[in-house]
Parts: sequence; C-alpha cells; structure tokens
Amino acid sequence: MLVAFFVGLFPLKLMASSFDQNLIISDYSFTNSSSMTQAQIESFLVEKNSFWVGTNYVIPATVENVRFPYKDDLGNNAWGTVNVPQDVYLPPGLGSGFIENLGGKTVSEVIFKYSTELSNYYGISINPQVILSLMQRESSSILNSANDGSKFKESELNKYWPLYYCYNETMASFGYNYTDARQRTLDFGGVGLQVVYAMRNFKNKFQNSNLNTIIVGTSSSPLDNAQITISPQSKATRLLYVYTPWIRPGQENFYNNFNSWFGDPTYTPSTPDPGPQPPDKAGDCARDGVVDSTDLSILADSWGKTVSVYTQGDLSGDGLVDSTDLSILADGWGK
Repeated sequence: MLVAFFVGLFPLKLMASSFDQNLIISDYSFTNSSSMTQAQIESFLVEKNSFWVGTNYVIPATVENVRFPYKDDLGNNAWGTVNVPQDVYLPPGLGSGFIENLGGKTVSEVIFKYSTELSNYYGISINPQVILSLMQRESSSILNSANDGSKFKESELNKYWPLYYCYNETMASFGYNYTDARQRTLDFGGVGLQVVYAMRNFKNKFQNSNLNTIIVGTSSSPLDNAQITISPQSKATRLLYVYTPWIRPGQENFYNNFNSWFGDPTYTPSTPDPGPQPPDKAGDCARDGVVDSTDLSILADSWGKTVSVYTQGDLSGDGLVDSTDLSILADGWGK
C-alpha cells in the first residue's frame, strides 16, 4: 500500500537502460525545479527512513562542534571544531547582505526553497532530485536511518558535510592551516549551508558551462585511476565531473541513485512537431523571400487542386488552392 502511495506521489519516467559516462544527466533533468514539491521531498525522506526527516532533525540556528581537519604549527594532522551559524548571505554579485538564519527549518524546506532561489539572477533553478541524489552519493546521508544511531553518529563528518561542498581534496588531506580550515568550515559547514551554497555553485557555473571535453579519472582509487577524456553531451554532465572528477564510484553512484529513485536522469521531453508552417512572407510559395512570378506559377500549376497544407500554392493552410490563396499572393506581390 505504501509503495502504491509513493509511486502516486512521484510518477516515474522510464528507467534508463545503462550508464553513459558522457551523458549522466540531461540539462532538462538537472534544472527541472518543479519535479518535487516540499511535501514530496519530505515524503521521500520519510519513505527512505532518512536521518533528515523533519520529525527527526530540524536545522539549528547554530550547528555546534562541526569538525574540520587541519595541519598544526608543528606539521601534524589535527582536528578542530567550531560552532557554525546557519546564516545565509547574498552572493557577492548582489552585495553582502544577510538573508536569513536557517534555524527551525527542515532539510526538505531548505532544499525546496533554495532550488529556485535567485533563479532570475542565475538564469536557472536546480532540480531537488539532483541534491537528494548527490547527498546520497557524497555522504550516504539519505539512507542513514533516523532509527539507528549507530549509522549516523554525532561525530561523523557526513552529518556536517553531507554534500562535501568545499570540503575539497586539500582539506581532506589536512592541507589547510587552522585559520583557513576553520574559516572554510564557518562558511560552508552544516547541512543548511551545504545545501544552499552547493545549489548556488551549480547555478552559477551552469551559466558558463559548455560541452568541452574534460579529463577525469576512471576511479577514486589511486590503484585504479587511469585518466580518460570525457565528451559531455550536456552541460550538467560536465558540471558533475567538475564537482567530482572521476567516474567510479562517484558518477555511477549519482546516476544509479537518480535512476532508481526518480527515473531516467538523461530524460528530455521531446519537442512536439509543429507541423506544416506558412511561409515567412505572405504569398511566398517558393519560400525564396520574394513574392513574384515564380510564386504565381506555382499557384497556377495547382489551381483548384487539394494539396498538402502550406505546399504547392496553398497559402491559406486549408489544403485547397483557390482564390483565397491568389488574394494572399496579390497582397504580397513585389514585397
């Protein structure tokens, strides 16, 4: 019964046949912000028994004890913690004004609201399904059960960096000093800031993305990480490689998450055939940009005949070459 209800909430597209490293997701699927309502996002988290269910976790005004790695003054690897206010600010291009503190909001509220935030400024929105699939890929935090504390301990990084946005290779390898690592954590730590700023990053980069080839690794494992050239078939695919520059398990996991939960990520609605169209210039049977004797000859040859719409002298679109068409031609004569 629950399955039937859930499928009713999220009508699935056809499942894709296989993973294509050059087309992980279409630009349509990447930017389709209307794919889910806030209630549907919350229902999805409930169905997955996720830690992020609103009855289990509400974003605090300040996330306490967010962990970060750093290199101490003696060159040793060390861990620090900092309390991170979940304050959202305008992007630099619009000033530095405070927008809001995310305290008291659920994760589904933030994903839904900020998927379309500043869409006029950035030119696009982000599909909430992309963020959900990425959260699972990056931190397994969607399927970290709310009912099993052993799967998601307070000390785990996944809770504070669920998208690992700006938790880059340098940070992961203790490459920053204390001051820089702490500031990076203050800027991006906590699920609220992770969601907001990761989506802004995608919106910003999508504007300037392209289909240029990109060199990535075949695997995140240093023992099996041959370099390969990707020829992306969508801007969104290229962005995913910029975010995570290897195929396995990163991009395959994202694709599999999206495909199994929401349907084919490469889906793009087909453009309906508009059917036969009238010539751009009224009376131009030959469609050469001039209404003259050539058009009159075409019309005369089909006079009184039934023809395909907007062909062989039919200028009115009724499929019959007659005085109506001659009148249209006359009005456009010599133009």
